[in-house]
Amino acid sequence: MTRLFRNTLVVGVLCANAIGLAHAGLFTDDVAEARITALQQEVHALKDRVGKLENAQQNQAMNLLTQVEAAKDSVATLQGEVEVLSHNIDMIQQGQKSLYADLDARLRKLEGPGGAAPAPSGAVAPPAAGPSAAAAPAPAGPSAPAGAQGDELGDYAAALGLFKGKHYKGAIDAFRAFIAQYPGSGEAASARYWIGNAYFALGNYKAAIATQQALIKAYPNDAKVPDALLNIASAQSELNQTWAAKKTLRALVAKYPGSAAAAMAKEQLAADR
Repeated sequence: MTRLFRNTLVVGVLCANAIGLAHAGLFTDDVAEARITALQQEVHALKDRVGKLENAQQNQAMNLLTQVEAAKDSVATLQGEVEVLSHNIDMIQQGQKSLYADLDARLRKLEGPGGAAPAPSGAVAPPAAGPSAAAAPAPAGPSAPAGAQGDELGDYAAALGLFKGKHYKGAIDAFRAFIAQYPGSGEAASARYWIGNAYFALGNYKAAIATQQALIKAYPNDAKVPDALLNIASAQSELNQTWAAKKTLRALVAKYPGSAAAAMAKEQLAADR
């Protein structure tokens, strides 16, 4: 930039000298006027170049400023997305803690004070042996109905004990064997429910979803259906199927508003807002 202004100054001096020489009579009027006009044109050309260079520098500065502002906006957007993702992860972790706390509490209730697992709430009770079965003692002998009933409940309790002991693969096998041996049992729906939870605990979320969906299809009116829906939503969240998980939670709240599972679903939906 200094060099351009220096050139301009030199041209100006030349113009002044030319004018002075013209007045001194060294040039004719026409020659002097032509020289002056040429020098003036060169001066204008130099001024134009200086102006263009200044404009180019200003444009470059504006472009750089625009790029810097765009980079700042991108950084701010990414920071916001990171904060949202961190919040969602915290909410999912809290929901999982609540789910397992509720599951543990239900397992303790199922175990009962003596360690045996009574029938879960809402499960269909096995048919009575007769109209006076509640009052009359069970007849002795290997063919007594009470003996068969005791085996059924014992097998269910054993499978549930494997689940509580975190032997999830063994629990899956035990519950499957229970369903195969007692297909008409009032605990069959609950057995399927615990199989789905075992898959969830093993991290096989697709199998957990498929198992709980099969439960809902086979036993649409069972009391375990709300819990199965909650387990499905949790598995969908683990698979990053956020929209599907919210849809499942909303369906749970709409169909079973008075259930404990619906209360947990409401908490999770509120936390995700």
